[in-house]
Amino acid sequence: MKKILLFVGVILIICIFYIYYPRRIDLDTQGLKYRLGDGSAGNEQLINIYIKGKMYRGLTGNKTFKGIIDFEDDGIPVPKVHRQLEINFFRGYAGVIAYQYNQDGKPVIFTIGSIYTNKNFNKISIAVLDHEGSGGSWTSEDGIMITAPASSRSEAIDISNKLMKDYLNGYKMK
Repeated sequence: MKKILLFVGVILIICIFYIYYPRRIDLDTQGLKYRLGDGSAGNEQLINIYIKGKMYRGLTGNKTFKGIIDFEDDGIPVPKVHRQLEINFFRGYAGVIAYQYNQDGKPVIFTIGSIYTNKNFNKISIAVLDHEGSGGSWTSEDGIMITAPASSRSEAIDISNKLMKDYLNGYKMK
């Protein structure tokens, strides 16, 4: 009887450790930056994406990514020393990429957009906010996307539609 309880205890500890131990994320891939909409076809740009960090799972099943996400020629006005991210994922694998830091004693928040990923974190799609004008905006008709791994517009849109299907309410991006 003691052996069975010991065996069950060891299995339980292994399961808890497996579920809650942070998982390493290390993705270095090529993706595509593009604008949605039929009139924007042909203006795609290949872009290198590097993601390195850890994915944590809380007691309630919530997931949090802590690490960095870098894009080739990103134009992000956030100093490199403040590029550490903490992304809290909601409704599965969707979250907001927002850099938070202090500059000259004042808090600054710069939001890139929303990230959607699969369970293995090897496919991502980012709805990039258009920062022209005040604030930032994105629409499923003409928004900017970064999707990886992808080498063509059709492949990128297919990945984006699959990763974002729970949030698009039946709408298909083009």
